Amino acid sequence: MEAHRLELKMLCCLGKDLVRWIEQCLELDRLNPGVPALSEGQLLDLLVENPPESVVRKMQTWGIGDFRAIFARSIGLSAVFSHPPAREHISEVFVREFARYADTLYRVRRNSFPATTAPGGFVFEVYASGEYAQLLERSWGL
Repeated sequence: MEAHRLELKMLCCLGKDLVRWIEQCLELDRLNPGVPALSEGQLLDLLVENPPESVVRKMQTWGIGDFRAIFARSIGLSAVFSHPPAREHISEVFVREFARYADTLYRVRRNSFPATTAPGGFVFEVYASGEYAQLLERSWGL
């Protein structure tokens, strides 16, 4: 049970990051009318269904086998938990079967948007925290 709790906590944290990324992309679209707009559904598809090849390669390099399921479950859980739930606020039944609940939550969220294909050419990259910090330091000339 403890392993399930830790996995649930990790997925909730990742979900916060992924949802924040989606929100930032949507805001960027609003602030830059000249940039082709992407919908939330398209961004979800780019993360889960059809990520850029560079993202797929990086996930493989990191040894993450089914990152699509991890991303989908994280996003699904973020619809319910804004923060990882404390032990006393979540039932053992949910913890034991949380992957199934999370999969369903993701499908409900994704299905709440029209089915559209993302325009080609929208490329993004993923970074580990330390990797991103190094990128920022280099860009700042530190």
